[in-house]
Amino acid sequence: MTILNRAVLDVMGAKRMGMKSIWKRDLGWQAPEHPDAIIDDLSELPGIVASW
Repeated sequence: MTILNRAVLDVMGAKRMGMKSIWKRDLGWQAPEHPDAIIDDLSELPGIVASW
């Protein structure tokens, strides 16, 4: 299993458990389908979480 596949499975697993998912964009990686939020920098996390 590649790292990308693991990342996709992490988002899918969170969604299946009813959890919110956040994808941190990184060079060369594409976001899996349907994360609840996509960020470019961890400094964005507090604003995202506060809005939930």
